[in-house]
Amino acid sequence: MSNNQKHFIITDYLLGGLLPLLAAMYPVVFTYATNAEILTLSSLWAILGLLLAVAVVVYLLWSLLLKKKPYTAALAAFLFMVLFLTYGSIYKLLTKADLFPVRHFNLLPLVILLGGYLGWFASKLSAEMSKKLWMVLVSLAGLLVVFNLVRIVPLELQKKAQASPISPVESVAATQDTTGKPDIYWLIFDEFSGFDVMRDYFHYPEIDDFVADLENLGFRVVENSHASSYLTLHQIATRLNYEQLPADLSEVAYYGYISNNKVMSELKARGYTTVVMDEARSATFAFQAKTAINADIQLDEYVKSTDTSSTMLFGSFGLLVARQTMLDPLTVYYNLDDEGIARHRDTVYFVADELGKLDLPKPKFVYSHLLLPHMPFMFTENGSYLESPYYHDWSHYLGQYKFTLKIILQAARTILKEADPQNPPIIILQSDHGARNLGTGDSGQGGLVDFPEEDRTSIMYAVYAPACPDMPLADGINPVNTFPLVFNCLFDTEIPLQ
Repeated sequence: MSNNQKHFIITDYLLGGLLPLLAAMYPVVFTYATNAEILTLSSLWAILGLLLAVAVVVYLLWSLLLKKKPYTAALAAFLFMVLFLTYGSIYKLLTKADLFPVRHFNLLPLVILLGGYLGWFASKLSAEMSKKLWMVLVSLAGLLVVFNLVRIVPLELQKKAQASPISPVESVAATQDTTGKPDIYWLIFDEFSGFDVMRDYFHYPEIDDFVADLENLGFRVVENSHASSYLTLHQIATRLNYEQLPADLSEVAYYGYISNNKVMSELKARGYTTVVMDEARSATFAFQAKTAINADIQLDEYVKSTDTSSTMLFGSFGLLVARQTMLDPLTVYYNLDDEGIARHRDTVYFVADELGKLDLPKPKFVYSHLLLPHMPFMFTENGSYLESPYYHDWSHYLGQYKFTLKIILQAARTILKEADPQNPPIIILQSDHGARNLGTGDSGQGGLVDFPEEDRTSIMYAVYAPACPDMPLADGINPVNTFPLVFNCLFDTEIPLQ
């Protein structure tokens, strides 16, 4: 065989391998493109690399079996990869249909055997027909991959652009005297239902004991306040910019409004140190791709998890893809929540016990957003831990809510204990929205029964502000006014209320 012939054979084998590789790429880039607004590219590489490696191994095996027939081997590998990549979905469909007992130990060998049979069928095709089919399939697969890459690229560019600092909104001069200005704490507890919902839907009259505890600490409690939507990003963006933003923007658009917002720009200009603890950026439970808020200090680095023993292999995105494939039987051996759960737990206790003790430049604005009592429902009323099958079971929402009451009081008491009594802080306790009752969860348990739609927007709203005794806090006030109320009191800004 001449060198020229060897060159053409090697080229054919390299080209042939494109088909199974593109097949392996497609579910990853499609799933990522569908969720790109809440993911980061770093979540993509592990599962993509694994599936590409599987495609290479399958193609090499068929190439050894079908010697000197690279395009036929590519077709056989492609057919097997289609079964490999859809196995998890097939298993779930058959399980749901419940026509006969379905187990991985009997279905998986059957599907592998089917893949071998399809490869044998492909081997009967002529070399010319194999190449023609290869050209059609590789063109289609390539177009599908490129189409999804085109969906991904603009979003990634937008996220990258938002990560760069931009000029703050116009405000007063940064040299203004800030002597005597109080620290400001804005503590958000995600999915914390308003007190009226606790009384009327959950039949938990003891919520009035919590209200009394807040009032005894000096808080003014607002009743019947409602968010304008039950969308976390929309609500945080709206309040940080004291502007009623549309509720139908993309996640990435809200990232920009939150990361560079009016509230922090105003406070920075007045000499405040801005401090952020943003669990809404959680890679496990929330918006992994959310742009970091442009603040002076990020408190994420202050939380040192006491349990980092994780068997995480791909992360939550990789698990999502893996469960659609022949890797599905293996996913039960990976407790992918371990690391995220440990960090979430330690963040909750950090806010409760340490947030008020931090020795940071004054005056400071501290924004803390905890995913509590938001899923995962991992805490019981007394603070003990639930097992992972219950993390999405709404019957445990009330128990975690009761635990959250203790965390809120502990955080407030710690802040007040460490504060300067001659210059007490302003503390704002809020939820972004109420219980949304979304989904049914992995345990098969249903959501809250007959949960009223209007209860989804009922929020907690309580303010400790000795420096502002005349702050016009009225029951039912719109939370978009949160910071205009504070700024009008402290800085005489005369921002109109909405």
